[in-house]
Amino acid sequence: MNDLDQPRQTDRAGGPAQIGVTLEAIALAIADHLAGMNRSEQAAGLLSQFISNSPSGISAKSVLALARLVYRSENWGHAAELWNLLLAEEPENIEGLVKLSHCLVELNDFAAAARAGERVLERLKVPSGHEPARGIDSLLEPVYRRFFSHFESADSEKCRALISLCALPGSYAGTICGGDRASVSGLSDEQMIRRIDSAFQKWHASREYLEKEAPAAAGLPDPPKTKILLVFRQYFFGGPNTREHELTVFLRESAKSLGYHVFFFPATAFLQGDRVTPEQQYEALDNLLRGLIATRPHVVIFDDLCARRETAPHIGREVYRNTLVELKKQIGFKLVAYYPDAWVKETLEAVEYVSEFADLVWHQNVALSRRSSKAHADKLFPAPIPYLESVFQSGIGPRTVGPAFLGSVYSYNYLRALWCTLIRERQIPCQLLFARHVKGKSPAGDTIEEYGRFMSRMRIMVNFCARTPTTRIITGRAWESIAARVLLLEEENEEIAHFFVPFVHYVPFRDVVELDFYLRFFERHEAVRQRIADEAFAWFQRRYSKERVWRNLLEAVFSGRVPRMTLSP
Repeated sequence: MNDLDQPRQTDRAGGPAQIGVTLEAIALAIADHLAGMNRSEQAAGLLSQFISNSPSGISAKSVLALARLVYRSENWGHAAELWNLLLAEEPENIEGLVKLSHCLVELNDFAAAARAGERVLERLKVPSGHEPARGIDSLLEPVYRRFFSHFESADSEKCRALISLCALPGSYAGTICGGDRASVSGLSDEQMIRRIDSAFQKWHASREYLEKEAPAAAGLPDPPKTKILLVFRQYFFGGPNTREHELTVFLRESAKSLGYHVFFFPATAFLQGDRVTPEQQYEALDNLLRGLIATRPHVVIFDDLCARRETAPHIGREVYRNTLVELKKQIGFKLVAYYPDAWVKETLEAVEYVSEFADLVWHQNVALSRRSSKAHADKLFPAPIPYLESVFQSGIGPRTVGPAFLGSVYSYNYLRALWCTLIRERQIPCQLLFARHVKGKSPAGDTIEEYGRFMSRMRIMVNFCARTPTTRIITGRAWESIAARVLLLEEENEEIAHFFVPFVHYVPFRDVVELDFYLRFFERHEAVRQRIADEAFAWFQRRYSKERVWRNLLEAVFSGRVPRMTLSP
């Protein structure tokens, strides 16, 4: 903000102007407090009334605060008026221009929205050799989420308009649209093959590749004598009309196949407290305790332990902690807390809390190791789940399914909507096979066996890993593609690079220009595609097989020494 942040009048004696400033500060503070309590409408009403009562003594700060509140409430017409009012005083205000343009799209005034968008681009024009402005994605976050809504409702006109708005220098959308110069620009097939050959040579000469597998630790219990209790999610979204969750299936069936004695307890009541009453939740906990006492397992793996912050009278974190600590003393089992989405803020908090009493924290996101307390570093086990290779190998035959994205587009992975729209708009040769977690709504089938057979017929899997503009994860689809010997084209991210080597085990892309090039290249060069897919599968079997994952997990639990599963420390 500029000098409009300051009061329009000054009064050193503390007269009416100073009183006006004080009242404005109080109104802004109260409105901010109400908004923080998810009472945005009440906050907007308070500021509107204050501005109406004192129109001549209001600073741009109040207009900005009200505009943000009304914008958040999706009252697009009123918000557009307020952003215009702010821009009359501050014509170069980036936030005002971006959000005005967005409001105009929502109001179907696409021409005016484009003009506002052009002003944003002009304001953000980056001189040669300079970095784009940072933080632009924080302004675009609500636009991205509205984009997902329009993608769901198939409003292609608004999707096109919002992509144009979002493709700003330094933004996530700007990058994936190819705003930065793509690394494949002018790359020939021969140069691409040489790049892959070079990557293979370096990999085969590397310490990681030449390193021998560490021997199993002595003293681990024999599988037939080891009892494992899985306290895990059972279905997607909690209901039997949705598909059984593959995490549970892979864990349960892989352990059984190796001879472990496996028990299962559904964790639905603990993971989805908003769908059950407190009485049902406590009843489920009581049943779990009875099961623990009856089965006396050696290891308990608890899904997303304490990751939900329930409000009373639902079960709180302290109840889980106190109950499990006491039962560990009585029964003597080892407690493993499992987190498939360790990038989520609530999960990060849960990991710090649970590390005090759990024996091991098993997670899928390596970045967690750098963000967690060093006091608990020896309890962190970054590793994939144990996949059933046989599921993905049973139907291998002709690769009749061409390049495709196979997956869901939901609110938790909303940025996929941008990629899918760009693929359609630019006619990139990639099928979009949208999967829903409801039975009968996935092109790959409902069961794990059907899914595995479908995957084994694919040639190329396109995978998008962004969860927010700044957060990338390694998804289950990445592991499953490699297990099925499908060439994986993966949105560039550091998480997968902790386990696999780019251009040797998978091919990373950062924008639709690169994606388009790689898809067409590998369709022309089947032998190169097969070479990478086979190398990836060989490394998967050697380093991340179900036998090794279970062995390393149990070694970490019983010996206290966590074997390294990743390529980098």
